[in-house]
Amino acid sequence: MKKHSPVVLSADSTTSTASLKVVRCWLDRCLESHKSCNSAGAKQQWYPSRLLRLDRSSAGVTVRLQECDKEPPTGPYVSLSHRWGGAKPMMLRTDNLSSMTVGVQFEDLSKTFQDAVDVTLNLGYHYLWIDSLCIIQDSKEDWLREASLMKEVYQNALFTISAANPRAPEEGLSSVRHSEVVGSLVHSVRWDTNSSEKRSVRITMEPADLWATLLSRAPITKRAWILQERILSHRILHFASSQLAWECDELEACELYPAGILVGALENRVGMAPRSILKPIPDAPSSAHSDGALGSAWHRAWLAVVEQYTRCSLSEPSDKLIALSGVANYYQAQLVDDNRYLAGLWQKTFVEELAWMRWSGSYYMAGCRAKEYRAPSWSWAAIDYPVKFVWHRAYDRALAKLIDVQTNLIDPANKTGGVRAGTAILRGKLTEVYWERDAMHHLDIWLPDADEPRELHRRIASWPDDNDDTPGKAYCLMLLQSSKQLEKADKIVGIVMAEVEQPDPSQSLRHFRRVGLFTAFADGVTKLLSRSQEATIAIV
Repeated sequence: MKKHSPVVLSADSTTSTASLKVVRCWLDRCLESHKSCNSAGAKQQWYPSRLLRLDRSSAGVTVRLQECDKEPPTGPYVSLSHRWGGAKPMMLRTDNLSSMTVGVQFEDLSKTFQDAVDVTLNLGYHYLWIDSLCIIQDSKEDWLREASLMKEVYQNALFTISAANPRAPEEGLSSVRHSEVVGSLVHSVRWDTNSSEKRSVRITMEPADLWATLLSRAPITKRAWILQERILSHRILHFASSQLAWECDELEACELYPAGILVGALENRVGMAPRSILKPIPDAPSSAHSDGALGSAWHRAWLAVVEQYTRCSLSEPSDKLIALSGVANYYQAQLVDDNRYLAGLWQKTFVEELAWMRWSGSYYMAGCRAKEYRAPSWSWAAIDYPVKFVWHRAYDRALAKLIDVQTNLIDPANKTGGVRAGTAILRGKLTEVYWERDAMHHLDIWLPDADEPRELHRRIASWPDDNDDTPGKAYCLMLLQSSKQLEKADKIVGIVMAEVEQPDPSQSLRHFRRVGLFTAFADGVTKLLSRSQEATIAIV
């Protein structure tokens, strides 16, 4: 079979024997010939705390919960990535833990879980990991411990089954399709030559957004937990709306193009594929990861992950940091030197990563800041909205310096998990300003003692983190400055802050909370700098 040649789909279901034969070919090819997929880090040397043991006999399918420390598994396991929603499926609880180790009624499982069991068995495997059935859902202690292991769970799975199409567990993995609708449109074109010979060519037409249609727009991709699972898995089998799709480090394919998706169909996908986000990391030499330098492949990849992650939704907003902790653990493992992870930001690029802004098509958006505390104001995790990092190579001079950061972890054993509090101490140029909203809800910044007090805002662009904040006195902390050699005019990016009460009156250090981001250019830079003072402050 030639690469990128379409095939005719004969099976009417994505869980058919014919479809699973294609999966077997993908998996065998990956296991036998994909070097990056079978690197040392991808070899299974670890098991989760619990797995579902699956067996099939003439009597039917049997499922039971297996505690791996008491009964070590004897083969590889498969993981399931699925969307929670709809009627709550059967789940593991403290009151049914013992009974589930004896056995689970197959009929009691949701349709998606039943299909995942069947697919796993039909491919020849006997162990399956499903979050709601392998983590005790009513035990906070167990949930926190197991959530901190997500990196290992998905990276050590032989492959991950992705329920890409179902919106709820009761819908199942299988999709019924008609081959004439799913198949490629093929035209034969013939023409005469100068000789008596006639020539012909077959032209295959395929939607330019084939991959986007299959995956990027699938219901599952809108969930934050799913992004982490997709990034961490070495191999993913997607049950999409019309056909199966395969993702690994070296191949992106579907049933229609089992040898590989057309390059054009990949390039026109909506958003960035999580696997491609990570490719700069293993490809770069280890020395590139020694300091997390701004602009490195490591740093650009992390910013891309956060931007995509914040576009996803969470059923529990309090999971904002924990649902990305597995990816943060993965990144931390790539670094040669110690680089602390601090409520969504990295210590060695902390000042640069403070330059994030709320990003949307609608400027006015109230209620973006989390109602219940889950992150310091300086972290992107403090708001329920997509963010964008204001970074480019022109910002080549730091105007602020990180002195110290302290975070109070919810689970001290999970350094990349949730936090109860966080304080960052920085030293930099601080300017007192006033800010207010105009008729379009834009954030206008002006100097209180300027001859033309409203004139400065024409040289400063600013974005509030949350339109619920009360306008008034504020402070601009300058973070980064561009050099005139790279920019037509001098430019600065920084954060807008409001002063808050000191938690300890005996301390002299002034405390602030972030309320927005600003960029200044031309004489706006001059005026801000001329009125600034060096100060050491705390941001909470």
